[in-house]
Amino acid sequence: MDVRYYSDDSARMPFGILVKSISSQVPQPWAWLVAAEIRIRCMFGKKRRPPYGVGFPGTERVVSPSDLPAPAIARWAPILEQLRDLGFEQLKCEIAQIVGVKLSCSVTLLDRPGSTVAILEWSRLNGPGGMVEITPLELDSYREDAPDIVTGVVRKIHVPTAGMIKLDSVEMINLDNTRPLAQRYQEHRNRCQGKTVKQLTINGALEIIRDRAQTRFDGLLKSGILRELNPQEIEELRQADLTELKNF
Repeated sequence: MDVRYYSDDSARMPFGILVKSISSQVPQPWAWLVAAEIRIRCMFGKKRRPPYGVGFPGTERVVSPSDLPAPAIARWAPILEQLRDLGFEQLKCEIAQIVGVKLSCSVTLLDRPGSTVAILEWSRLNGPGGMVEITPLELDSYREDAPDIVTGVVRKIHVPTAGMIKLDSVEMINLDNTRPLAQRYQEHRNRCQGKTVKQLTINGALEIIRDRAQTRFDGLLKSGILRELNPQEIEELRQADLTELKNF
């Protein structure tokens, strides 16, 4: 099966959202200037070359924990310990299908009540000063006929990005990761109070998780925030030098 790859489309992204996205990597005054340059280039048909493309949902490769990159295991260790103390059980580990300068993998867990899914990611990609590693955590509680409740636990600089993209299928906020994870988990559960959320089981959770991931992906694609890369872009990304990316 041929893999289709996708990237964010700065030409379709509202200017304010574009500035917020860039400001997570460079100081605010420079973020505005960079965003303005990108928008002007797009007006003249010169789209920003994406640094990477991510495969569509379902292309991820499920692996055993021992097959994960060593830096991911090391950075996840204290977070996974806290999640296990809170009663979360591991469902799967997977490595994302990516072309270009990025590595990404994730581990998915479910709490004992079956009401909250935790998705812990690790990504290594090019930042302003070289390669950076990030480990965002997402807490999801699914609803039947209403938006899912999503709480991101991220670096403080990335907290504003929760408001960047509006999807009908989710109610999302971001909280910074400077507080104990037990506190953030409780805050997520507080958001669920008075709302009916699905109770998942270890055996049946993965199918529902895949379904909701597809719904969100379709929403991003429809909004124009995501776009499919063309064959030329994919081939150029395949030629990218990955030496620094894979130099742990």
